[in-house]
Amino acid sequence: MIQSKRYFFIILILLSYQVCTSQGHANSNSDRVDYLIELLQEPLDTESQKEIKGAIIRIWKLSKSEEIQQKMNNIGHFIRFRQYQEAEDFLSNIILEQDDFMDAYYQRAIIHYYQGEVNEARLDLLNVLSLEPRHFDALKVLALVYEKQNKKTEAYYTYKKLEKILPHDENVRSKLKSLENYSFLQSKDSLNLYIIKVLDFKKIGTYAPVDYVFPTLEYMSINRRKKKLTKLIKTDLIKNAIQNNELEIF
Repeated sequence: MIQSKRYFFIILILLSYQVCTSQGHANSNSDRVDYLIELLQEPLDTESQKEIKGAIIRIWKLSKSEEIQQKMNNIGHFIRFRQYQEAEDFLSNIILEQDDFMDAYYQRAIIHYYQGEVNEARLDLLNVLSLEPRHFDALKVLALVYEKQNKKTEAYYTYKKLEKILPHDENVRSKLKSLENYSFLQSKDSLNLYIIKVLDFKKIGTYAPVDYVFPTLEYMSINRRKKKLTKLIKTDLIKNAIQNNELEIF
């Protein structure tokens, strides 16, 4: 384990150095992200996972413009002093200059989230994910947004996407487990896909909820009364026929 951790730290030191000194090499940075994402599929200790995710985030924060990169250093000042509107305006201007800079969208999403503007946050996060579908931080915040909007189905499937990227993240597992009570079924026809939410379920052999079985019980009760009445009428008809000598046997 000690050798394994040392090995990963050496890789991360080299990768971090190369990232910091080669901002303009988008293709090589993309290859580094691919490699680091693959490392996250391994059952690493928490500290190694944290270091690898940090290296990936540092790459995702890079702009292809050095001027914009310098400007982004100011965003911490706005957040530190809770100047959220100024931060939002600042990031919006950055996006106007470079509309494919995903860190600007992500930071603006966080600003929206801090201010309770969850729908605006969702739109910015979707922009991030359209640029990088594996952006695990964006997926985490998007899942939180869906939970705030009480959209349990969307939150569940967002965490499922996150689980594919971070299969050994305990927090993701915990979130999925907390949503297990909200089970989902899918059905589709030629036109639509239907998502069915199962609010509750019972194992075979246990007592079903009264609300669920009541129609069946009602039907059984009515059916039993019908059978009883039919039998009574049949008995009376036979009895009357015998008394009146009207019984014929075929």
